[in-house]
Amino acid sequence: MKPVLQLIVALILFSGLVCAAGGLFNFGTMQQSKLILVEPGKSAVGVIYVFNVHGNRPTHVRAGISEALPSGFTVEILPPLHTTNYTVSGKTMPSEENMVVDPVNISTLPKQMPTSSEPDMEWIPLSEFGFVSAHVLRINVTADKNLPLWKDYDLKVTALANWFDVGEAGPVAIGQSRDFAFTVRTVSMDYSEEQVASPSVSAQPLITEQNLWMYSTIGLVALVVILGAYLFLSKGKKR
Repeated sequence: MKPVLQLIVALILFSGLVCAAGGLFNFGTMQQSKLILVEPGKSAVGVIYVFNVHGNRPTHVRAGISEALPSGFTVEILPPLHTTNYTVSGKTMPSEENMVVDPVNISTLPKQMPTSSEPDMEWIPLSEFGFVSAHVLRINVTADKNLPLWKDYDLKVTALANWFDVGEAGPVAIGQSRDFAFTVRTVSMDYSEEQVASPSVSAQPLITEQNLWMYSTIGLVALVVILGAYLFLSKGKKR
């Protein structure tokens, strides 16, 4: 399982490498799980890791819902979206973003997972390079308490990575988007077990009670007939 995970991370990592004159722009991501299990009346979290190990420019990440859940769900992306201004080569450039991911020299990655991490960051394995401290983008899903159990719903989050660079005309912004599909399933973590009564079994006693008098009457009549026949035959023998 570990080699497969490392291969997936490597493919995502290198596919997120964009080159421009003088700039290397990296959008490394890993989706923790495609399945979000949520109990009605409670919340659950999906996680997307974002890192930058092959670039030399900060990666500005903006995330949004591109395929929403039906009514009865509330989705919140954390950290929240905000606007920050940057001075890029002497020019002020605004950036609407959830987070900014600074580049990390891949040769400096630790081979063993550190025991502590910075707030809103986690250490994740990055193939044979070691462990990278990735920013955590959280998809918080809250389900109404009246939603039916064991139903699947589709949720898609689109993350847009932006980088600033400078060209002949001055500072410019370069972007790349990526979709993350989730399946949100309503579940119950509380155990319960109850026998479901069969309609035919529950109705049978009622039918028996209704016919009890009829069966008793038929039996009594049969007994009288048999007794009468016996007496008649007995009198015939005496004669």
